[in-house]
Amino acid sequence: MASTETEFWDNMYDSGALAAQWTEIPQINEAVNVRMTGTNKHWLPWCFEDFFGGNTQASSLLSIGCGHGLHELVIARNEYAGRIEAFDGSRAAIEQAQAASEREGLGIQFRTQTFEEFLSEPSDQQDTDLILCTGSLHHVRPIEEMVVAIKNQLVPESGRLVFNEYIGPIYNIYSAERVATINAVLECIAPKYRLDAAPYVNPTMEMVKQSDPSEAVRSSLIMELLSIHFEFEYLRYYGGSLLMPLLTKLDRQALPPHNSDPDAAQLVRLLIHLERTLVETGRLAEDFAFGVCRPKAP
Repeated sequence: MASTETEFWDNMYDSGALAAQWTEIPQINEAVNVRMTGTNKHWLPWCFEDFFGGNTQASSLLSIGCGHGLHELVIARNEYAGRIEAFDGSRAAIEQAQAASEREGLGIQFRTQTFEEFLSEPSDQQDTDLILCTGSLHHVRPIEEMVVAIKNQLVPESGRLVFNEYIGPIYNIYSAERVATINAVLECIAPKYRLDAAPYVNPTMEMVKQSDPSEAVRSSLIMELLSIHFEFEYLRYYGGSLLMPLLTKLDRQALPPHNSDPDAAQLVRLLIHLERTLVETGRLAEDFAFGVCRPKAP
């Protein structure tokens, strides 16, 4: 990430002003986990305990773009991996992650490093059992180089990449048809659940530059590039194409868990069902994917 982007994330982590995620609403979180794993279990323990079958722990794990280390802390607490290394371009995020690891004596090796710095020191050791990318690949500008670097660092045959990513349109700039669909739904939602009466509009490039210029910078290429270099052992798509943009126009305080009104919960369930229907009928694509893959043989 460029310096302006690291500054953006440092400010977010320092101020505690990280944006709410669309999956933080309990009903949505439950629906997403079912789509990712077929169970109510969170995808991370499901991956290690169920998909990998509780086999011997990975001896080495690298997490790329780890943020403040929430996933890595879970992995260490549950001893899913032996040596755990993780990096992120944000100093503030890594400071928080390192402090948490030290408080619990977990021994995770966190470091501040940008994607570009990681790629400038290519590793051909092929000595990493597992690489984790959760919400990080869609922030990588040199995505072609990153996918190759990941492949080259994994142990041949037994090494695995686990990813959980936004794979939708770059910069979250949607087609006119999708914007019209979002606004058609928005118009049907009672004013008490909305932030304002304004319709949803795509961000301009100026807006993108002023917020997070790395957001979804090459996102639409992720699956194509992974398919070139990896074989998918497990792959599930889980929507987000309606819910994520729509929730930016809704008042989170009026929705669960902040609002326990049954009508609010019912609204969320209806929106989940509507998105699934629009996806299944081909009106919307799916913007998020979760998978496990192994490098293709040379």
